[in-house]
Amino acid sequence: MKKSKTEITESNIRKIYLFNIVSSLEFTASVFALYLLANGLNMTEVMLLESAYMIILLLTEIPSGALADTLGRKNALAGAMILLGGAFIIFAKGTAFWTFFLANAVAAVAIATWSGADSAFIYDTLKTAGKEKEYGTVFGKALFFSMMGLAVASLAGGFMAARLGYRNVFFITAATFGAASIFALALKEPALEERRKTVREYLSKLKQATKFAVTHSRVRSLIIYYSVFAGITHLAWFIIQPYYDNSGLPKYFVGIAVFTYFGFAGLGHYLGERLSRMLKEKQLTRALLGIAAVSFTAMKFAGPIAGIFLIAAMSLVSGVRDVFVSREVNRKTESKYRATVESVVEMGKGVAYAVLAIVFGRITDIAGPENTLLAMGVILAAFTLYNPEADKE
Repeated sequence: MKKSKTEITESNIRKIYLFNIVSSLEFTASVFALYLLANGLNMTEVMLLESAYMIILLLTEIPSGALADTLGRKNALAGAMILLGGAFIIFAKGTAFWTFFLANAVAAVAIATWSGADSAFIYDTLKTAGKEKEYGTVFGKALFFSMMGLAVASLAGGFMAARLGYRNVFFITAATFGAASIFALALKEPALEERRKTVREYLSKLKQATKFAVTHSRVRSLIIYYSVFAGITHLAWFIIQPYYDNSGLPKYFVGIAVFTYFGFAGLGHYLGERLSRMLKEKQLTRALLGIAAVSFTAMKFAGPIAGIFLIAAMSLVSGVRDVFVSREVNRKTESKYRATVESVVEMGKGVAYAVLAIVFGRITDIAGPENTLLAMGVILAAFTLYNPEADKE
């Protein structure tokens, strides 16, 4: 018996939730920077690797999004997982800067392929059943499952590293990405439009989608807002690892801090649709920035114990921000460009990330991670003066 569109949609949503859980089991999350430092790198070099990672991601972000629109989002997700598995095997075998550079390069291509394909897949799946208004809720839940999986993996990874060593944790993580590729292939591609197959059509889509993102004032302003805000909060993951490792607290506090970082981001994703509609847009964007700015600044003075609660506040508002921005960008973008435009959004964040990574790495080596967190807070406080253009429609 042929399934109805509603049944296919519900099945796809359940499967994408499961995919998000498995693909998020990155057990290295709480020890990633510490592993690189243990191999003789300093924080400037660690952040230089991250900057290079983002530059490579920027070069592949938009083409990979257009490729996902052309070849299918589930194939893009499966391919990304296979590439990530390979990258983590290289990490596990690495001992020097250039080996880690190669691993980061492969990971960048994988993340670029993944980026935008998952959210576009969810939106188009809902649209086939006329349920696209539920996107904010469904996307928020999907991100919640990802962040909670990553949070649990972060906590477990700290204990695994103590017993098995850093390298074996990277090998185990590579295996989980391989498993995630199987879950991706189990998805059913939503048939909203015939896929473009020629090179000319592919390049045309890439050009039109990029032009749309740049010239559409609403989408452009959201990209600027998201780029600076998300670029800083995502880099915080690297800084809190040496911050807690140097705090004098038991080593498992690093795992607790990273667990809090990802766990409360997941909670923000889960509650994002509801919370983002409680305030008018101008109030919302400033409130999210303000809470994050205060949280970063206070970590300089409040100490590592109170810092756990401040990380929770910063991550919660970051999760709400992600749902709000993704919902508004998807709402303004046609289906045939959606994954490509989502990639443009991530590319904007990547520019800020690449520039700030080296700066924050150098500050950490010279003045310590606590002063890097202070610098992050000051930048976000200044950025509260900027607000995305209000939706006038």
